[in-house]
Amino acid sequence: MKKIINFIFLLLICWICQSCNSQETSSNEKNTAIKVVATDSIDIDNIYLKLSDNRPLGFIKISGEFVYAENGTDSTKYVARFVSDSIMKNITYTGYSNNKNDVLELGTIPINLRRKINPLAIEISRLQFAGKKYLVFAGKAQSASGSGTQITYFVLVELKSNDKLVKFWEFESRFGDIHSIIDFNKDGELDYIKIVNGKKADEYSLTVNNIKSGKQINNGFILLKHTGNDRFGVLQDSLLKKY
Repeated sequence: MKKIINFIFLLLICWICQSCNSQETSSNEKNTAIKVVATDSIDIDNIYLKLSDNRPLGFIKISGEFVYAENGTDSTKYVARFVSDSIMKNITYTGYSNNKNDVLELGTIPINLRRKINPLAIEISRLQFAGKKYLVFAGKAQSASGSGTQITYFVLVELKSNDKLVKFWEFESRFGDIHSIIDFNKDGELDYIKIVNGKKADEYSLTVNNIKSGKQINNGFILLKHTGNDRFGVLQDSLLKKY
């Protein structure tokens, strides 16, 4: 009887030790989910390239530019038209200096914008992706202080085969450019790289969000330290885990 009790006691000790080891392993996995990495400076374009898995989407920039066409008698309204030999559709940007929404017009179809964009800074690109046609408008924010020029506003427009508008989406990012738009999961869905201010000065948080749903992908992020001239050190990475 005593031998049986000793044997049971030994089994109990072994079970407790195994349970402790399992909890320690789980704790270690949680601690390494976000790893602190070297702060060597990297160009923002290289970060975008890594996030696209070195396979950026095939954007085609449309040559041309917006030029102011009229001001009229209304001092709160200005109109800029896109002048180009590469696109047949009339594209007009109507801006307002008051709280009225700016309007982007594709032919006769108006798009009421949530944000105010400097039309002279807008670039337009074509994109064929997953059997669909898109136009992408990327431009800098209007800002009297100049700080807003870090922010890029995007308008992604889905078109039918006859160039009629299907739907559009607006999104934004600091330090953004056309390569902020990617297919992160390679699932045929368009995503965008979103960079926002971090908790400390010169720190920024980078996430990848689905454009159509607006939802963050994988709940991962990259914490960046701005070192100047659009270069960054990577402080933490729970998104790619490749740094």
